[in-house]
Amino acid sequence: MTELPVLIDRTYADFAGDARARIPSLSADWTDHNPSDPGIVVVELLAWLAEMVLYRIDRVPAKSYRTFLGLLRGPSAPSLDASPLYVAIRDTIADLRARHRAITSDDFEFLALHRWPTLPNAQALGALGTVRRALAIPEHSPATLAKKWQANHELAPGHVTVIVVPDALAAGRADLPSFDPGRKFALELDGTAAYVDCGSDASLKLTGALTLSAWIFPRTLARGRQGIISKSASGEYELVLEPNGALTFAQADGHDGGPSPANVVTAGRWNHVAAVRASGGGSVTLLVDGRAVQTLLLNVAPDHIPTTTSPVLIGRLAAGGGFFDGFVRDVAIWSQQRTATDLGGDLRRVPLGVDDVPPGDPTPRPVACWRLDAMLAATAPVPDCETPAAATGGARKRDGSQHSSGFVDVVHPMPAAAALLDGLRAFYNEWRLLTTRVDVIGSSLLHVAVTANLYLRADADVPGIRAAASAALNRFLDPQTGLSGGGWPLGRAIYSFDLERVLDAVRGVDFVTGVQVAMTDPAQIAAVAAGNRPPPPQDENAVPIGVSLQPDELPGFDGATFTLFQRLGGTRWQQQP
Repeated sequence: MTELPVLIDRTYADFAGDARARIPSLSADWTDHNPSDPGIVVVELLAWLAEMVLYRIDRVPAKSYRTFLGLLRGPSAPSLDASPLYVAIRDTIADLRARHRAITSDDFEFLALHRWPTLPNAQALGALGTVRRALAIPEHSPATLAKKWQANHELAPGHVTVIVVPDALAAGRADLPSFDPGRKFALELDGTAAYVDCGSDASLKLTGALTLSAWIFPRTLARGRQGIISKSASGEYELVLEPNGALTFAQADGHDGGPSPANVVTAGRWNHVAAVRASGGGSVTLLVDGRAVQTLLLNVAPDHIPTTTSPVLIGRLAAGGGFFDGFVRDVAIWSQQRTATDLGGDLRRVPLGVDDVPPGDPTPRPVACWRLDAMLAATAPVPDCETPAAATGGARKRDGSQHSSGFVDVVHPMPAAAALLDGLRAFYNEWRLLTTRVDVIGSSLLHVAVTANLYLRADADVPGIRAAASAALNRFLDPQTGLSGGGWPLGRAIYSFDLERVLDAVRGVDFVTGVQVAMTDPAQIAAVAAGNRPPPPQDENAVPIGVSLQPDELPGFDGATFTLFQRLGGTRWQQQP
């Protein structure tokens, strides 16, 4: 509570003394200042009155406070008469500072960032319901916003468009090497028809010691049973996500095994799930995020588990249906009984492929591993990293084939989920003025690439310069943390001179020339040519000096191409490969 100033710090003697001291300057002829003087009697009377009034001012009664608080709160507000006076003052001041309507742009942004996350609807969406940034643009609808760059653009009176920037899919696990920014993608499965078929190579017919593991991000648990890794529930193995958030392992007859307790897997976030079957086949342990959640006894011995020709499927049940709805990474199958310590270590490292370890290295490796962290065309095979990259033909029997699946960027902000946009619209409907129409849209990425000539110092680390320069650009253009640390501003153009400054600061770079930034999406390039997108910014000579963004756009950095020159001495330079 704010400390009030003490007013009664002057006494009768102070007032009377000050008044007597001023008499000579006001009336030089008044020389008798004794108490018997009638004028002094009046001065002392006034000093007494002043002290009394000041005392009363500093002693406002509680009833007066409560009356004033009632005026501030209004007649319809709940009474605070039963609360202590200091509580009533505190609550009234807090209520005055609270927002009761969304009127200004700041109100809309504040509500999206601070009030929305506290609601059960937002919390139920998990990471999909997180708003990292928000920008409210008044007098524009989505239709007029697309033409805001034009000189005489049309306005939409009464409209407010709120642009929200969701979090990145990897944000909740960004501290783990498994979600290093260099691993930009994850497999996206739609929950209706998408899955990956990894074939039925003999090496996948495991009936003894077994470990199945994967990173999964379920969008929802409401779709029923969802297959994670399946070969055959009535054969070798199947790992399933249940509607109540439990994990289930099944083998042999489809009933040997069972579920974990409910709610061990959370929708809307990344979960590392695993099933470890003992080498003797007597039990299976289910783990989430490296922690055992259930150990189940198995009734069928390893030599009685039938082997099948069923393929290993990622994202669906072996018997059909049960499509997974969400995102998947680092699916691995081991012919070993891995420990909780081993699996805990998997949380902190990227899966090693056969090409990542030198020949003869004793580091254990899985039978097969599909990292699912690179962008692949819809018809491209999903590589098994336990098969050498140079292998071709029949040697790649464990590569997966995609069925309606795709890959999504986990480093940049994810596309705004329909549930998030619908939830925010309903939320704003309770806060807006009756005459205001609120539109909520998600941000989008404008994909760009950079080219530049880098002139290096004589002692520069040439092999590391390309990676360092590309990383510097990636940090600068990052939608969440770029520019000055608060994230790239929505709609801010990307200027070549900004990128030149970033590259010039890279250790080992002497100076930079020829910096260019360009869009990489053919459709967006065509839209500029057709006049449907803002043209690039230009200098006084009408030379393009960057790329323009729409108000709802953020940069998506697709990489850089550098031509390197290293100083040999004096003014002599040598181009580096």
